[in-house]
Amino acid sequence: MVKLSKVQQRLQGARGAVKKVEEKRVAVDLSDPNLKKVIFMGREIAAGYPYHPEDVVVSITDTHAQPPEFFRKPKEVLHRAFHDHVTAYDEHHYKHRWCLQADGDAIVDFVMRHQDAKTIVVHCNMGQSRSKAAAIVIAQETGRALLYADKDGRVVAYRRDEDDEDYNHRVFSAVYGAFLDYEEAEAAKDVEDAKEAEATGNAMQDMGLR
Repeated sequence: MVKLSKVQQRLQGARGAVKKVEEKRVAVDLSDPNLKKVIFMGREIAAGYPYHPEDVVVSITDTHAQPPEFFRKPKEVLHRAFHDHVTAYDEHHYKHRWCLQADGDAIVDFVMRHQDAKTIVVHCNMGQSRSKAAAIVIAQETGRALLYADKDGRVVAYRRDEDDEDYNHRVFSAVYGAFLDYEEAEAAKDVEDAKEAEATGNAMQDMGLR
């Protein structure tokens, strides 16, 4: 049995519940109209992808680049600009930058604001490193099916092996760290809500309203 993260529990409306999710991770029914998924892909594929009106996109570009022109407009696009790899020379002379924690925070905030979206697309230049890292974390922390679009634009389920380390680890760490921060913030909010509810109940009792 796979234990759900707090993020998954909240999205499913069952905090504290432990449910089986192996079936979804092993077999993905792409024809299921209710399937919530995150798809990683390259820039050119993302530009021509047939978005539905409620689809949202995380557009990861190089530092000074802009998102592509989308043939069909998604509902909303989050743009984050950082390179896959940065040398000291590139950083100094070209002002290239790595993925920062602020990028991870922005991605997680975007994902959680659009938790009702059936499809979240994450793209980078080639769809093999930065977008892959972000999509892997989004899938594991929200329970979405993890898919990818190949070079021909075919969307298929991505089977991640335990030894699969071929992605940008800075991006993975930034997005994963942001999810951990989100969970901590939600836990703290729950504690404050419980205290407030208890205080309200005690006040009503004191006034003889309970």
